[in-house]
Amino acid sequence: MVTSGAAAPAKLLLLAASLTLHADSVPNAADVSPRIGTPGATLTITGTGLNRSALDEIYLTDHVFDLKVRILEQTPTSLKVRIPPFAKPGRFQLLFLTASKNPVLLEQPFHIEIEETQVGAATTAAPIEPANALASSTSSTAWIGWLQLDSKRAATPQVEAKPKPESKP
Repeated sequence: MVTSGAAAPAKLLLLAASLTLHADSVPNAADVSPRIGTPGATLTITGTGLNRSALDEIYLTDHVFDLKVRILEQTPTSLKVRIPPFAKPGRFQLLFLTASKNPVLLEQPFHIEIEETQVGAATTAAPIEPANALASSTSSTAWIGWLQLDSKRAATPQVEAKPKPESKP
């Protein structure tokens, strides 16, 4: 059977449209922000094909360990994900797992730097004394949380002198 000249371009157009549709359904990240975060931080990923029918899971990988991240919001063009609270500091690449009959891991061209969570510097504050302790006590007693310290004992530590053992010739 011979196809007419008009039918051939229509088939080509249909084939090109199906290839374009397929390319749009492949998850692809265009940008990630912020690129530096701490455990528990939220990342925003923008791109194409990020809908649930195309993208199943997201990972951060250091190419030794793949760390699954939680998807908070998902649209066809953007994602909000949370870095797990147990994530270790380091440089991680974004990795997508496609949602299909044959899932594929797709490395994305973005790296995320996870920094160590900064814990506030320890500060030494003046001891807090209960009001009733100040009025009724003659000794200087300080209360810190549940621990009671007697300032007289703390100021004069008791050191016990021990005799030096004799050395043998």
